[in-house]
Amino acid sequence: MRALFVFLVSTLMLFAFSYQEKSMQMVQDSQSKEIFEASPLRDSRGQVNSAFDSKHFPIYGIHKKLDLSCTDCHLEENPKEYSSAMNQSCKNCHGGYDKLADYTSGLGHNNNIHQSPHYESLDCDVCHKSHIDISNTPKDKLPKNLCASCHGQETMQNLIAR
Repeated sequence: MRALFVFLVSTLMLFAFSYQEKSMQMVQDSQSKEIFEASPLRDSRGQVNSAFDSKHFPIYGIHKKLDLSCTDCHLEENPKEYSSAMNQSCKNCHGGYDKLADYTSGLGHNNNIHQSPHYESLDCDVCHKSHIDISNTPKDKLPKNLCASCHGQETMQNLIAR
């Protein structure tokens, strides 16, 4: 009888903890959704809405050093359209595909990633995460090796110059 009681109490506590964790995640998801849906990106004067400031979506790396704002890269009115138009925004400063391929041709790889047959169909942000601080991000949270996810480590080893 005591074992049954301990089992029931343990199960109830586990369920309560799991429910609390899910509820907290739902609140966080809801808050993120509110940021994107409750207000437009720009106010009536064309200024970036404060809900989209660096506290919510920080800018890292060279873009931070250059003191860029959200609207220097994100030109769309609707934040839900950001990723679909990022390539054009990136090319405004970094040049077209040919210029990038020339720039990265001497990096020590047999095959230049910017000349990949898949290159033009990928958003720049797939590999270049502008909103991730690599120096403070745990390794398991960093972007994955995109090429190796399809081609495998052995193939990738053969592509990289020794």
